[in-house]
Amino acid sequence: MPWHFVGRTEQLERIRATVAAPDAGPLVITGESGMGRTTVLRQALDGLDDTDRLMIHLAPDGGFLPFATVHDHLPEDFPTTAPLGVGVRLAVDAILDRADGRRVVVVVDDAHLADHASMLVLRDLHRRAGALPLITRPNAATPARVPDPLDCLRYERGIQTLCLPPLNADEVGVVLSTELGGRVRRATSEALHAVTRGNPRLLHDLVGEGRIGDHAVRDGGTWRFDARRTTVGTALDADCVTRLVDATHKAWCELSLDRAEELCCLAKWSGASERVAAVHAGVLLLRGKAREALRFLDSLPIRRLDDSPWSGTAPTRALVLALGLGRTEEAGELLRLVAGTNPERRAHLLALRAWLLAVTGSPTEATTALDVLDRDADRDAALFTRAARAAVELARNSPATAVPHLRRALIVAQARREDLPWMTPYLTANLIDALLLAGRLTEATAVASEFHGGRRDNGWNVVATLAELIQHRVPTHVGPLTVGLAS
Repeated sequence: MPWHFVGRTEQLERIRATVAAPDAGPLVITGESGMGRTTVLRQALDGLDDTDRLMIHLAPDGGFLPFATVHDHLPEDFPTTAPLGVGVRLAVDAILDRADGRRVVVVVDDAHLADHASMLVLRDLHRRAGALPLITRPNAATPARVPDPLDCLRYERGIQTLCLPPLNADEVGVVLSTELGGRVRRATSEALHAVTRGNPRLLHDLVGEGRIGDHAVRDGGTWRFDARRTTVGTALDADCVTRLVDATHKAWCELSLDRAEELCCLAKWSGASERVAAVHAGVLLLRGKAREALRFLDSLPIRRLDDSPWSGTAPTRALVLALGLGRTEEAGELLRLVAGTNPERRAHLLALRAWLLAVTGSPTEATTALDVLDRDADRDAALFTRAARAAVELARNSPATAVPHLRRALIVAQARREDLPWMTPYLTANLIDALLLAGRLTEATAVASEFHGGRRDNGWNVVATLAELIQHRVPTHVGPLTVGLAS
């Protein structure tokens, strides 16, 4: 596809300023593989007036023969077998004769593949006639030979290094907008940026060769990924898929639901749905799409009861059933069943069951379930045991008793934010409510001020969604659980 050049304004200006300066030293353009070193240099040189310059373009092929890189710019009878010093001098003389008084600008792409003799020619051209070497090379590439052929330029007068940074999320958005022909959802740009890390080549492969436009839909004037598309097989390689999975979990941890949702779409099309299954279902639940979340979980392959991803997503499935669909009894049976086949996670799963019973209006059953649990079996068990105790006390209109349970649960929740990011804001909102109901206004105000400290990602939207889900599943005769949500 025709590729839209974006960004790099500062780098382009620096290259052009270097070319315009009569006494500039060699310029080495470096950056990770795929950052567009060659493209940026070509873009910077396009349109420049070369009337007073001799432009020489070299493309080393990794050959070992002396003067192989500059051979096409030397006379046919050039003595390649001459002593190195003599050969370098003759090569410089030949190029200067050809320049006929014009300034020589030598562009060397992937100079780490050049032979030593050719790089010595560049060095002496710079020293004798003020020639300007413009060089590209990877920043972490192993030299094609040892010592590095660029070593002879390392201490040249005025040498400069220009490192190309990754594209930022806004620049990725410009590329995607150009491909799709319209504005792109911010979260969509952030998702692509997270996967490609702003690498132009990876972005090109994904957006162009991966036909990302086939996976997008216009929504309210902006483009976003369409989760309904079932196409599998984007241009992502194994490393990119790993980055995609990591980026998805990071977005989930930060409660960036829009970005996580877009990344889950990419994971689906890349055949990595199982690796982000809990996140995908969790995002759908917090979007109020419980039925869609359950359909997604049902679509995962079932191998054995204790095998991933079925067993691994059991807690998420239970949350969807209980909070999203009001099927608390079914959720509890699921957790008990999986707990029976997985002794290591038994306490955690049964504690989650007790918490679901407590928050969905069955405090008596929750208390019975809690009485047989080892609350300190592991961190997850401690988290849900404390949270369940607090929910039971709130249901019994004993907010003062709930406060210490909530504080202890919060300590564990903050340590488990990577997997359960929604628990910290949810418990914080419960703590604010409990403090208010207990008449401890000063403490409630302090906690609320910290919670609403202006952070966009404080989780308030998640708390509101959870509160709405829970209240719709609680019998009317049960007292308020998280109704207050003090502002």
